[in-house]
Amino acid sequence: EAAAAWLKGDERANVLNVCRYFDAENFAVNIKCPLLVSIGLIDTTCPPAGIFAAANQTKGPREFVVLPLSDHHGTGNAQAAMAARMAAWRKAITAGKPIPPPK
Repeated sequence: EAAAAWLKGDERANVLNVCRYFDAENFAVNIKCPLLVSIGLIDTTCPPAGIFAAANQTKGPREFVVLPLSDHHGTGNAQAAMAARMAAWRKAITAGKPIPPPK
């Protein structure tokens, strides 16, 4: 809704209505590449149930990083575990190596 805050009246309502169809969950069944998925258990913007549901629709391998104390913004460095896994994935991919297993 914040993305459409600058719009007025019917235009705002139309944009918000169409935006519902551009949720990644609607396209998840077409994803076949490996996924690294973070799930903040206290995220009210992207609730955990929806993230699990979308990721479980994908066709490729996936790794979940569950962040028990993370809201959407990672307040208090709550997303440090995801940052570490992203760094490990990035290092392996750029070196042409397999993604390392989680520790």
